[in-house]
Amino acid sequence: MARANPDNATYWRETAIATDRVGDAIRAQGRLAWALRYYQTGLEIRKALLKDDPDNKDLQGGLAISYDIEGTVFIDQGQPDKALDSYTKSLGLVQAIADSQPKDSKRQYDVAVCQDRLGDALKALDRLEEAAEAYRKAYEVRARLANIDPDNATWQHGLSISYERLANVAVDQDKLDEALKYYEDGLVIRKRLHDANPENAILIHDLSISYRHVGEVLKKKGEAEKARASFDEDIALNKRLILLAPRSADAKYNLSIGYARLGDLLKHQGELNEALDAFQNSVALRQALVDADQTVTKWKRSLAIAYNNVGQVLKLKSAPTRRTPPSRERSICANRSPRRSRKNQIAGTVSSLRMRRSETSLPRRETMPASSQRRKRSWSSDGSSPRKASRTATGRRGFHSHTTSWLNCAKREVTAPERFRPAKEAS
Repeated sequence: MARANPDNATYWRETAIATDRVGDAIRAQGRLAWALRYYQTGLEIRKALLKDDPDNKDLQGGLAISYDIEGTVFIDQGQPDKALDSYTKSLGLVQAIADSQPKDSKRQYDVAVCQDRLGDALKALDRLEEAAEAYRKAYEVRARLANIDPDNATWQHGLSISYERLANVAVDQDKLDEALKYYEDGLVIRKRLHDANPENAILIHDLSISYRHVGEVLKKKGEAEKARASFDEDIALNKRLILLAPRSADAKYNLSIGYARLGDLLKHQGELNEALDAFQNSVALRQALVDADQTVTKWKRSLAIAYNNVGQVLKLKSAPTRRTPPSRERSICANRSPRRSRKNQIAGTVSSLRMRRSETSLPRRETMPASSQRRKRSWSSDGSSPRKASRTATGRRGFHSHTTSWLNCAKREVTAPERFRPAKEAS
């Protein structure tokens, strides 16, 4: 219809909406490249419509949404640089609308959402300071709205989101104290919202995420007991969520993550039996997800990680507990010379053997059996290279044959080669 009526803006607007819906369906199948084509088709339609009517706020808002969706697909494709460009364009349009309608709270809140998107792209590019600045701008907008209407649950929930994003970037910057404060501030808000509406699945999920984040930071800070309490709260909330929505795959997956976090903490504390139980619970939940839907790669990957966690604990449980005594360790370390090559070790052995022979009296040669004397090689009278050495009783050519040859020479008053002569004592 739009092609048959090219001047009808309504038809083209409906066409843009239709292409977005097709893109949504294809994106749900994981075919991001094809979905992006449909999204960009709708985007081009809206750009053309806005060019004909540049002051239309609805068209500006629609184009901002198209840029926002495009940026989200780029993020899913691992292209944060392109996403940053799309989010910047979306923010420019939304900011212009908000500036023209300063009393419209929804338009102001849209600016905060766009700032969050921009911060996500910057964070993915490891531009943490810029990301933190974008998150702070979003926080300022939401804090202003929450102060104006403190009973508005939407504004309060949005403020908790800002706290969470500020905490996330603080963790990446290794500012654990600052991150913990942000997480706890967000947790207070979410707990208050949850207590006011305890059956709301979204609020339960958000509160469990807050407890998990707090536990992770406490673990990094070395406060294991407090971290464990937070992980226990996370697990309890996700169990409630499964009771409210037994078929929710996301609820089961989040519960498996809670068990995995708890198991990792217990493993580092040395409580291997409890850690193993937690990891096995995580395996059971993820195995059920994979059995229910074999097409989801995310479930399969998470199941492999869960099995690996179980294997690590089993390996630790089966590892021997014996340890080398400290005194023995010191003696080993004292005698160890890691830089000494095998060639140098052999040279040192030869040198020590020569010194020993030089200190040994010659009559020792007479105590050797005649058969052994015949097996030893001798040197020619002119001191030339020895004939092919015969093998010793062990079947190996060793330094013993060489070091006894000069004794034979000394008995017969024959000069031995220079390298086999005993060192002369210093006068």
